[in-house]
Amino acid sequence: MKLSVLKLTLFSLLFPVIASANLEIIVKDDPDWGPMKTADVEYLCQNVVDHFEKHLRPENQIHASVNVYRTNVGHHFATLDVADPKVKYKIGIQPIEEDGIGYRIKDFFYLMQPFTHEFCHILQDQTDKLFVEKTQNLWLMEGIATMSSMWVLRELAKEWQKGSKFGVDLYQDNGAVYNFSDSFNFFVNSWLKDTPNFQFNGTSAEWLEKYEDSMREVSLKSKSGMHFVVPPEQLTFQFLPVFEKTPQAWNIVPKMPFTNGKMPEYMQAWHDAVDIQDRQYVEAIAEIMGITVTSKATTPVIASTDIDADIDNNGFVDLSDVLLVRSAMQNPMPYDTDVNNDGKTDELDVLLVKEQAHAAIIAAAPSLIRKRKITIDAWGQLKKMR
Repeated sequence: MKLSVLKLTLFSLLFPVIASANLEIIVKDDPDWGPMKTADVEYLCQNVVDHFEKHLRPENQIHASVNVYRTNVGHHFATLDVADPKVKYKIGIQPIEEDGIGYRIKDFFYLMQPFTHEFCHILQDQTDKLFVEKTQNLWLMEGIATMSSMWVLRELAKEWQKGSKFGVDLYQDNGAVYNFSDSFNFFVNSWLKDTPNFQFNGTSAEWLEKYEDSMREVSLKSKSGMHFVVPPEQLTFQFLPVFEKTPQAWNIVPKMPFTNGKMPEYMQAWHDAVDIQDRQYVEAIAEIMGITVTSKATTPVIASTDIDADIDNNGFVDLSDVLLVRSAMQNPMPYDTDVNNDGKTDELDVLLVKEQAHAAIIAAAPSLIRKRKITIDAWGQLKKMR
């Protein structure tokens, strides 16, 4: 489908993106951006990031700057930016093709699809393990990263349904209108339904039985560009409805474990790693793969000699203790909220208290579930029943 010339407004001035207070996108000037201006690229990348950030809790957001480059190394990449001490990560994207007709819908695909994929890799681990360690389950991270770009394009399709932020329409040669929203959905649907390489005739459990061993082997072989026997997206595209129905599920991605166990062991480790309110999303993904994960029952955690998380000294650790520590990050409090004794009250103290509160809730949950026959969406709901 050949598209005619596209008229562009000063959208970056008329529709400014509200940047995250934690994450800064820095786009390097480069003629290889093709018909796109640097400000346009920055706008689109920030638009992608915002769709994730608005669903992520503060502790799961990226607290760093990300440089976006053009690259001719033969593949897109995300890595640590060792050349710039002020910027933690960099994302490299292959050049956009130039044919002299101005902006085209596929220019957006060439930019947003790989940028989203690589940004998801950064989100998968904020402590740099992704760039310095290898895991036999890297194939799963690759598949989820590609799936994330499909999710973003569908979110953009919803956002731009009543007209794109570019204030333009694309016209085919026959004069028919072909807008951005329809284009994004068409692109995603073609991947999900019309591309044979991404289809598998069988269940996800059958796919794992057939391909998991080869996926694990390839994951350890190459440092740049992995050549799998089949695309891991054959499996991970099945996870897309989980994130579309409840985008809060993205909070499980920063907690993906770097363990080498096969999927039953890996999914259990992932389930154990996420916050209790997020375990339902790991369970949904595991169920798609025919895997069962369980919660570990633990004894309620009272204030200990190592970590005194009972902030209000009422004999148990719960939501009120978490809220007191979080409040103390901004305002003086008449309590000892420096639970790890490092001389300050910060997000780490909040996480330590939250962990102990979660353990207490988990221990209480089975009896509450049997008695009330409830569905647990968040540990705060259990707290209200106590």
